[in-house]
Amino acid sequence: MVDVSEKKETERIARASGRILVSPAVYEAIAGGTAKKGDVLGVARIAGIMAAKKTKRRNPAVPSAAADAREHRLGFARASAVEARAEGRNARRHGRQMEALYRCECRALTIYDMRQALDKRMEITALHLDSKSGGKSGDFRRWKIRMALKIAHLRVRGILLLRRWLAMFFNSNWGIFLRKALID
Repeated sequence: MVDVSEKKETERIARASGRILVSPAVYEAIAGGTAKKGDVLGVARIAGIMAAKKTKRRNPAVPSAAADAREHRLGFARASAVEARAEGRNARRHGRQMEALYRCECRALTIYDMRQALDKRMEITALHLDSKSGGKSGDFRRWKIRMALKIAHLRVRGILLLRRWLAMFFNSNWGIFLRKALID
C-alpha cells in the first residue's frame, strides 16, 4: 500500500458508471418489476451500498476509509441496457475512484445474477471512471471523450441514413423517372 501520510487532506470526488446490456425480455422484466426474485433495481442499489463498505476486502491496496457522502443511481440507458452510476466523496488523503468503480461493478453483477435465468447472454460493459477531482494528480473528466464519440457516432449514423434514403428514393418510381430524365 502507498504511504499517504505526507499528502494534504483535500476534498476528493470520484464518479464512475457501468452498463449491462440485456435482452428485451430481461429489460421488460426489470422495468415492469415482474422478476420472481423481487425488485432487481432495489437489490442492485443495496448491493452497491454494501460494495462501497467492502472495497478494502476486494482490493487490499485501497486505503480503508469511509466516504463522507455517496450517491447511487440506477436507470435505463436505452431499450436494452441498465446503467449504474456511483459517486463517492471525502476530505481525506486518498480518492474514491476504486470504491465508485467497485460499486458499479457489483450493481451490474447483481442484475446479472438476478436475471440470468431469463438470459445468460447479458453483457457487462463500459465500466469506467467518469470523473475525479482533488488530489495530487488533479482533475479528470471523461465527458469530452464521450461527447466526441457521440458526435462521431451521429455523423456516421447520419451518413448511413442519408445513403439509405437516397437508395430508397432512386429505387422508387420518382427516382427512376429522375434518373431517366437526367441521363437522357
